[in-house]
Amino acid sequence: NERAEMQKELEALRNVAGFAQEVVTKQVKAPAEVIKSSAAGPSADGTLTVELEQCLGLLPADKNGKSDPYVKLFLGDEMRSSKTISKTLDPVFKESFKFEIKSQVLSSDAWILRLEVYDKDKGSKDEFLGEATIHLIDAFTGEWAHSGPIETVLQDPNKRLPPKLIKAVEQRSTRNKRAPQGLATVVLSFKPTNTSVRESRHLEQRKGGFGL
Repeated sequence: NERAEMQKELEALRNVAGFAQEVVTKQVKAPAEVIKSSAAGPSADGTLTVELEQCLGLLPADKNGKSDPYVKLFLGDEMRSSKTISKTLDPVFKESFKFEIKSQVLSSDAWILRLEVYDKDKGSKDEFLGEATIHLIDAFTGEWAHSGPIETVLQDPNKRLPPKLIKAVEQRSTRNKRAPQGLATVVLSFKPTNTSVRESRHLEQRKGGFGL
């Protein structure tokens, strides 16, 4: 089926690039897939922690056949940026980033995490390598706690790749149609910040029960 074919092609991508089998895949979103929200958002305001694990099979932006990749993470109006790792297509970041999450929002778009991968260039504009979006509602599958590893496909929905990298994508697509721009892996966790409010209510209930 389509899911099995997707996993087979991603496995082929890892084998071609010599990837280590360290990442446990929870979900893979193909470029053409639309994420549909089916569950509720968080029941309280809190802090989202994004653990940026690694990227695999990135596009080579430099003449040496490598890139100097870093990742920008966007959630609502907030942005975080990772460190730059030099001369690699398979950077391992192992970095954590925190975002404040509101439980009451006008649109569930406020719960969409966007990753943008760039090649760092000295003296010139950094080159775009790909992006991925993760809807937190789907990542947490209804329970806002811990997502487990999420491996997502990088893509170019707004046609931002430079011409030389578009050609590289076309060449890669002949052997890997699902992830020619590579993959990114993150782990998400959420912690409510209003625990003190709940605790105070619980204390009031206990006092009421003992007649205090």
